Amino acid sequence: MPALAEVDAATRLLARVRAGRPGQPGDGLEPLSQPFPGHPGVWLWTGEEGGPLVVKHAGREDREAREMLRREAGALTALAPTGVVPELRLTFADFAEDGELAGFAVPFIASSPALSLGSPLAISAFAAALAAFHAHSWRLPHPPFGLEVALALGGHTLWIGGAEILSGMCDALRGGPCDEVARQAREALELLATLRPAMAERFAPEDMVLAHGDVAGGNLVFHRDGPVLSCLLIDLGEVVVAPPQYDLARYAVGARLSAEGEDLLLSVYGGHWRRLTRSPLTAEFRAGFETLKPFAVFDTQVAPYVIYAASGIPVAPSEAEDRTARGLAAIRSALAAG
Repeated sequence: MPALAEVDAATRLLARVRAGRPGQPGDGLEPLSQPFPGHPGVWLWTGEEGGPLVVKHAGREDREAREMLRREAGALTALAPTGVVPELRLTFADFAEDGELAGFAVPFIASSPALSLGSPLAISAFAAALAAFHAHSWRLPHPPFGLEVALALGGHTLWIGGAEILSGMCDALRGGPCDEVARQAREALELLATLRPAMAERFAPEDMVLAHGDVAGGNLVFHRDGPVLSCLLIDLGEVVVAPPQYDLARYAVGARLSAEGEDLLLSVYGGHWRRLTRSPLTAEFRAGFETLKPFAVFDTQVAPYVIYAASGIPVAPSEAEDRTARGLAAIRSALAAG
């Protein structure tokens, strides 16, 4: 439990966030990410007792952002025993809405500088942390804290519901400045649809875990404890029940791992998984990883630009077209190799 002084300070902090006053000189609260539809705002608090803290808060009118906060707080609570997620230090209730969760704070931890995600040290630290993340959730009652197995999140094309949301966004972009982005994204979605029969055969509900869902460099904090490099998985707002290979594929795609890097990733992960669960990975695990790589490519290189354009987030059409074209080419290449 937090100290009383810390709770009192957090109450004053939340009042500042709600009043829209963060970032004023001397208040100790600096914006890290402004809120936009469906996502909470993020601030760094360095003032008073208990700091530095990363603070997330969503206004009462943004139900989707509030739901994202609920998912993340639930995941932080469920996975706290693993030590690979931040400590949920404080939660903020909106008493005007019967105590509904409005935000929370976790400790700020600086990441080790100049660390390449493709380095053996980073790969090994991430694989160990992810195995602990997955293995603990594998033991939880399914689905954990209200998540459904077929959870449809806009950024996840693994599930038909997520693909349908993105398809609708593509329809809305037709004829506008991002028409080519929509065309390329729709073609990529059609290619991914051809993999669904293989997915149904390869991934059983009992093999699912609570996946991070948004593995990326900005959501991983590497830190040293003496000579040991450890990894924290942060920003759990897009947790999803999925095959464990999905998070591994997201990392491999984002870090642009070589074949040797992928071998190391799967080997270290498999060793820790076996130690934690006493259940070795099957020979089909690598095949499942390869099946999900095209989905990881779409969700990291194509989907964000569709979502930005459809949500009105400023993005240059030429940049979006270039990124989605690269993603579509990578999906075609992955399918050809498979």
